Amino acid sequence: MPRLGDERNRMKASKVTDVQKAFILKQSEQGTPVVEICRKAGIS
Repeated sequence: MPRLGDERNRMKASKVTDVQKAFILKQSEQGTPVVEICRKAGIS
């Protein structure tokens, strides 16, 4: 039987694919400003 409040403690599934994560990391390694990376990736 689940405990009260367990629903809040579960992590949400990521909507970001591994390919998108790799793109973001590669951009940061190349010195792209974080603001630009977020804009390109659609992160607000």
